[in-house]
This record gives sequence, C-alpha cells and structure tokens, in this order.
Amino acid sequence: MNVLLTGITGNVKLSIRDISGKAIFTNTFQNVNGPLTLPASLLHGTYILVAENNNERKIIKFIK
Repeated sequence: MNVLLTGITGNVKLSIRDISGKAIFTNTFQNVNGPLTLPASLLHGTYILVAENNNERKIIKFIK
C-alpha cells in the first residue's frame, strides 16, 4: 500500500484499522516527505488510515 505524505517534520505514527477498529498495521516514521510504502497486506474491505503527528491527527477512510 502506498501513501503520499507531505509537509511532515518529526515523527508520524501511521496505523491502519479495519472497520471494527482493530489495528492491522502500526508504525512510526521519522521526517517523511513523499511517497511511503506500507507493508500491509489487506483483503478487500473498508479501512481507516490514522496519521498522528505531535498534537494533530488525520483520519482517512478508504476501500480496497
């Protein structure tokens, strides 16, 4: 799975959760600015990507 992150300084914690909230993938990356490949094998379904950096959190719902 590829994710494009821009304008992030410091650490960012990325997690992928299934629709029930169960964590499928979690990792912390440092100074990411550009494309990032996440080593998560996902079956077809609905997922939530959570990106956390300092006091900011972005949540994106996606379908594979």
